[in-house]
Amino acid sequence: MIGLFDPIIRSISAETIREHVQHIWEKNRFFDFTRFRETADYIEECLKNYGLEVDRIDLPADGETRFGDAVMPLAWDCETAEISIVSPAQRILANRSDCPNCVGMWSPPTSPEGIEASVFCLASGEPGELENQNVKGMFIYTPGRIDAIRELAVKQEAAGVISSWTPAAKNRDSVQWIFRNSDIPGGWGPSKNASPLLCLAVSPKCGDEIIQMASEGTVTLCVKVQSRLYSGELPLISGLIPGDPGEEEILLNTPIYGQGAHFNASTTAAMLESARVLANQIDGGVMPKPWRGIRFLFSPKLYGSIAFARSRKPVIDRTLFALNLESGAGNPDISWSRWSYRYAPVCRRHYSDGLAWKIFHLYLQHWRPQRFLETPSASLSSDIVFNDPQIGVPTHWLYGGTDDECRHSSADVIDSIDSRSLIDLAAAPLAMAYTMACIGNGDIPDLAVWNYNVSQERFQNDLQIFLDRAKEARNLSDLNELLGDASRHFDLRVQTEADALRSLSELGEDVEQQLDWETVTELISGIEELGKSARNVIRAHANVRADEMNLPLTKLETAADPVEDDRIPVRIGEALGVITLDSIPFEEWSTPVKTSPRNNLPFILAWWLVDGKRTIGQIQRLLHFDVTRYRECIPAWFTFLEKHGYITIKGEKEADSSGAAIQEAPEIKEEPAESEEAKESDAANEAASAEQESTDSETTDDESETKETPS
Repeated sequence: MIGLFDPIIRSISAETIREHVQHIWEKNRFFDFTRFRETADYIEECLKNYGLEVDRIDLPADGETRFGDAVMPLAWDCETAEISIVSPAQRILANRSDCPNCVGMWSPPTSPEGIEASVFCLASGEPGELENQNVKGMFIYTPGRIDAIRELAVKQEAAGVISSWTPAAKNRDSVQWIFRNSDIPGGWGPSKNASPLLCLAVSPKCGDEIIQMASEGTVTLCVKVQSRLYSGELPLISGLIPGDPGEEEILLNTPIYGQGAHFNASTTAAMLESARVLANQIDGGVMPKPWRGIRFLFSPKLYGSIAFARSRKPVIDRTLFALNLESGAGNPDISWSRWSYRYAPVCRRHYSDGLAWKIFHLYLQHWRPQRFLETPSASLSSDIVFNDPQIGVPTHWLYGGTDDECRHSSADVIDSIDSRSLIDLAAAPLAMAYTMACIGNGDIPDLAVWNYNVSQERFQNDLQIFLDRAKEARNLSDLNELLGDASRHFDLRVQTEADALRSLSELGEDVEQQLDWETVTELISGIEELGKSARNVIRAHANVRADEMNLPLTKLETAADPVEDDRIPVRIGEALGVITLDSIPFEEWSTPVKTSPRNNLPFILAWWLVDGKRTIGQIQRLLHFDVTRYRECIPAWFTFLEKHGYITIKGEKEADSSGAAIQEAPEIKEEPAESEEAKESDAANEAASAEQESTDSETTDDESETKETPS
């Protein structure tokens, strides 16, 4: 397998990738739809030049077209924007030509003379600061996120909101990108009949200046914005290197419309180079044509993936695996630039976990040993919607950090890109995709062993969590409850890890009857032994803890199973991949939903786990494989979904095993493929995760207070 990397790495040009980054970043840093289309044109041209079969979908950006639950926003262009101080002193604070981030997406135009108004300053940015305040016609300055006060600002008819919030607290000069401007809390862009708000951004340093001036008297600003909201298009591009016979496909996916050089120009550029290298290696006979095709998908985040799943259902149906790249390209010598590799969540355990474990550890061991690889549990901060069983494609996510916090800010510039990381982002994912495209039933023994290694890591991590609980037990009830929880948990762990091994049967017909399958059978038995051993170790530690508390061991017994919700939800309706609530008026939302659930992991994962057979209680237990603690009330969530037509809830005897099928979107027709011509030693990790999730592009923050477990 090491030999696989050699021809790939030798052929990758860091300079070529950097040229792509430069071109894409120079367009996307102005983040309007005209620039986005120019980026798509560039990607399409590159893929055609590399000889790939190109498919372009111009998604309607009209504020009304739906793909599943997602409503496409209106298109938006912005030529100029300027923020000036009128009093107490006249000077320009920011303009779009020097700092594109000074104006938020979907900000409406002003008159040519601009809007001149005084500034009302918030101390912390909390909504309560606006209670009983008259801010009509005023600019509201907040050091917090605009999302927190947007609804009140619109309701109180503020002239606009100015934010100096940034996760990069130590960078006082960076300006955050405002990429959400929606009437829906946690939404993305405006629908056709929405009320866009004038949203502006300044640096924390500039925000301090505004606060200081306001403490001395009235501050008046003039804001000029030349923009337009209109019905337009948002392109999605894919390019295919066919396989032989090519009945299945492997997918590499990246979001393309971030405003930074890291996020997302670096992964877009790296994927373009991967496509070029692979096409050349296959054409030159250096690497054999794979059995499965490899598709490179460049799409708008979330909305583009859902649209692709609906409008290209035949492609999705033949896709075996997907790897999503959303990563920075920082210095690999520093801990901040670690790699986080997230496998598919519990609803889609798959043998690709084992192959990824092998490929990425092997790559870093031999080519980038200084880079740390972690494998945290699932997250919805990136585009992994293909894991929805109704779509059915096991999807992983590779994330890498940057030298400093810069995600979605003006500090995300090309000078901070490290060429070694560009090579890594092109080489390792390509090796994963190519290997997935080539494996067959003869690889089953190796794949089974690698998946067993992943299972061992998961059992070890789970075991440590329960051993920590044993140390914290304060009475007999705690210990008995611990034993009961452990028994149920490891029963499920055995089942899900065995399912990953059984998924190897996808590699051919009747493979369970072949000699190679004996390895799978033996390793499934090994997983069962891991579960048994884990329960025995926890029992031994419970005995020790009971002895420390002078409790009689004869009183230790596994607590009875708790009473669970035995109702069975069944999916209905057209929602696919994620629930955004884009088409449901906010006034109709009810407990427990407070903001768009699009990246609320407990909510969305619970919905994904609905298969018409599992009870709500079983779903709640399975959730703990990806989130240890969560405050969301899952039964109330399902009641909400039933009320709004996403599911039906039946008694156990009434449940059926059917689910909502993927329905094709009638709005877009598939065009023929183009020919060749035509987020303390862990402090850095936690801070990085907080950064990556709190500033998530084109999706909203998770309202839950979750603690992730190793997957």
